[in-house]
Amino acid sequence: MGNYQNKKDLKKIGKQVAALRAATEFSIEDIAFMTGFTRKTIVAIENGSNTDISHIIEIAKAIGVHPAEIFNLEFEIKPRFKLSPQRLNSTLLTKRIRKLAIETDFFISPKQVSDVLTYLLEEYKIKAQSTNTSVVLKRLVTEGKLSFQKSGRNNVYTKRKK
Repeated sequence: MGNYQNKKDLKKIGKQVAALRAATEFSIEDIAFMTGFTRKTIVAIENGSNTDISHIIEIAKAIGVHPAEIFNLEFEIKPRFKLSPQRLNSTLLTKRIRKLAIETDFFISPKQVSDVLTYLLEEYKIKAQSTNTSVVLKRLVTEGKLSFQKSGRNNVYTKRKK
């Protein structure tokens, strides 16, 4: 995870903690006493330092508010990075195969990877690679959604009986 810090949003959260604390007329020392954290920790959080969510929860309890109130702020809702087209395609492929395995009767009869590839192309116009499809199918086997057996050199997948 590294040392990433969203300083802009941490400052907002710190100001919110300080405002909620001030509204209750508790001092920093009061909150430090009620949480067991040092005064320095409370000051650092109110100044926008990175902290554990556990600290925020305990401070919220000491102030007498639900932790959600601390986060009830305007945030820009967008990821730091966009998914690459390759990752988006992989996600879409996984969703389609998962839906096929769990929500349909497609795998009631044994299916090879080539059968899945044909179905994806005909139904969704998705031209998937067999290796990527195999990875998703093997994951579904691991999760207990499908079972497989060998048929010559090929894996054959069927819906796991409940």
